Amino acid sequence: MTNLQYQKAKANLGLSHSGMASALGISLRQSMRYASGENPVAEPVAKLLAILIREAKSLKRRSA
Repeated sequence: MTNLQYQKAKANLGLSHSGMASALGISLRQSMRYASGENPVAEPVAKLLAILIREAKSLKRRSA
């Protein structure tokens, strides 16, 4: 996952850096590093984020 994909996922989920960090179990600073491209997004974080996105889409479909 690239930093741009991370940013897009954060926006699609409607989360702040703090919210994203909390949802992923990472520090606020690490979330900011992923978003800026300072650090590559760790594979386990990318996998968890994919699950969160899939579940969010599923919830949206059910509520529509």
